[in-house]
Amino acid sequence: MSVHHPRRPFVRAAGLLACASVLLLAACSVVRLAYNQSDTVVYLWLDRAFDLDHRQGNALRRNVGQWFDWHRHTQLPVYAKFLERAEGEAKGPITPALACERRAEIEGWSRTALDHAIPMLARTVRGLDEGQLQHLSERMDKSNEEFRDKYLDEDPADRREAATDFAVTWAERFYGDLDDSQRALLERQVAALPLNAQDVYDERVRLQRELLQAFGQIVRGKATQEQAEATLRDIARRNFDPPDPERHARLDRWKAAGCQLTATLHNTTTAGQRAEVAKRFDSWSEDLALLSTE
Repeated sequence: MSVHHPRRPFVRAAGLLACASVLLLAACSVVRLAYNQSDTVVYLWLDRAFDLDHRQGNALRRNVGQWFDWHRHTQLPVYAKFLERAEGEAKGPITPALACERRAEIEGWSRTALDHAIPMLARTVRGLDEGQLQHLSERMDKSNEEFRDKYLDEDPADRREAATDFAVTWAERFYGDLDDSQRALLERQVAALPLNAQDVYDERVRLQRELLQAFGQIVRGKATQEQAEATLRDIARRNFDPPDPERHARLDRWKAAGCQLTATLHNTTTAGQRAEVAKRFDSWSEDLALLSTE
């Protein structure tokens, strides 16, 4: 039931590999169809990101398929039960503490999904060459340019509008159409957040540089599978739980602000809007339960 803002990714691949989480939280009306196509979507994204050759692509396709087989049968039941609880909680008011508790559960899914994906990612990275690393760097640059164009307009008013539109889009995927007062509330809440699009962009670029450096070390140092996995797990650990006290505190502030925004918005919704989100949670829960048995 979270209202998300653009935030630092850990690894784009991790987000894609945790796509069941994203699908159920993105209010997709055809969850089963979307999930059943996700292995292809993930494979194609990684294939294009790394510019893999035929042999590398075939190996990745097999690995992605195995990951989704694990995810379908072990993780989707967890998501379905989460949504069963969320259905009941959505019918009444919620507190920032409850929103943070649920956000932590969702983060746990991402940690688990990524942890299970790291061996596959390590195998893929170990097989890359310098040209493929350069291709990845160029893809990141292009993605960053698109982010800047969308969220970092020189006009502060346009930046605020883009951030508000992002939040409204996410909220309406759960509650349906928001009224003018709810949109105005979101605009004020987003403007008051202790982070903005520039913060998100800076985190994004920092992580990309960290990944490119690590990938280069793995490739040029001819790292073993064990060494490559250890490198990727260290990056994951430091991005989920930053060792730097200042950065860790900043991340905690961002999370707390997001929980406050989620609770504040939810508590302004009408009975009809709450019924709508409860209905969606029920439908998604049923879809995920069915998917887990296929």
